Amino acid sequence: MDTTIQNEEMMKMIISDWKLDSFPQEEQVQMVEKIGDLIYQSILLKAVDMLNEDDQIAFDKLIEEPTADAVKVMAFFGEKIPSFDQIVADEVKSLKERTVDLVN
Repeated sequence: MDTTIQNEEMMKMIISDWKLDSFPQEEQVQMVEKIGDLIYQSILLKAVDMLNEDDQIAFDKLIEEPTADAVKVMAFFGEKIPSFDQIVADEVKSLKERTVDLVN
């Protein structure tokens, strides 16, 4: 899937789930970026612990590359961790449960 489409879908999901649609556009973008960063960090922490030793070495090499970015990291986890989609869903749900009242 095209990462632009993924980013747009993620942005729409965050705006909807966190009920940000009543905020001005500029504030929506800022909040989506912050929420997206929290989701990414949470997934990163959980996923790294699930990698075997060889995959952790490969992950270390990946993040040292100058072209490494969140898209490549997430793709790496998707390839190496069979339950990665469920981890993403669980982490989004968990963060939403912990933060949705703070935003609204």
